[in-house]
Amino acid sequence: MNRYSIQFLAIAIVATLWSLASPSAYGQLTLITSDTMRISGSATQFELVGYGLIANTGATPLNIRWKRVGVQLPSTWTCTVCDLNNCFPPFVDSADFVLPARDTANLDGHFYPNNQAGSGYQRISLRNLANPTATQFITYIGSTLGSGQFQLTHTEHEIAWRQFGQQLWISVPDHLIGNTMQIVDMSGKVMRSSVVTASVQAYDLQALPAGVYLAQLPNGPKRTGVYRFYVQP
Repeated sequence: MNRYSIQFLAIAIVATLWSLASPSAYGQLTLITSDTMRISGSATQFELVGYGLIANTGATPLNIRWKRVGVQLPSTWTCTVCDLNNCFPPFVDSADFVLPARDTANLDGHFYPNNQAGSGYQRISLRNLANPTATQFITYIGSTLGSGQFQLTHTEHEIAWRQFGQQLWISVPDHLIGNTMQIVDMSGKVMRSSVVTASVQAYDLQALPAGVYLAQLPNGPKRTGVYRFYVQP
C-alpha cells in the first residue's frame, strides 16, 4: 500500500467517525411542548389533561423511559400518564417505549379530581436509555381552584380522547355531534370513517392492523382535535 493509499484510507476513516459522531446520526430527544404544563378545570370534571408532546429529531429510534419522580395530590385525587403506547393505571410509575426516528409521541399527564377542589402536581423524568445521563423533566400541575369560567370553555370547545385496550373513546361537545371522525395510519390513509352520533362514543379497534394511528375530527379544535394511539399486535 503506497503513501497516497494510506492517506486516502485515513481520510475515509475520519469521515466515517465524524458521521457517526454527528448528533443527526443518533436519536435526539426533544420536548415540543413546555416542560411545565398547567391544567385548570372544575372539581366535577372526570379528568384534567395536560397534553405533552416529545420528538425524536435524530435518524435512529430512541428507547425512552418515563418515570414519575414526584407527586403531591389532594386526598381523593389520582393521576396517571399516557404515552405513545398506553394509558396506564395510577399505580404504574414508569414505562419504556420506542420512539421512531424523526417522529413524535404524546406524553400526557392526567388528573382525576373525584369531586374534590384543590390542586396538585406530578413530575415526570424522561431518559434516552442509550444516554441515561441526559434526563429531561415535565411537570404537570392540575388545579380546580377558581376555575368556574374555565369549565364552561372546556365543555364547549374541547374534545377528550381515551384508549382502553381495543376501544377508543371520544367525548365531544354537543355542537360537534354529526361531524365525521377519521382514523388514519402514518401514511395518511383513512382506515376508518364514522359519524359521531353521541357526546360520548366508543369505537372498536380490533379490525385495525398493529401500528400507530391518528384519530381526528377535522372540524374539531386544533389542540384536541387529533389523538395519536397505538394498536398492539
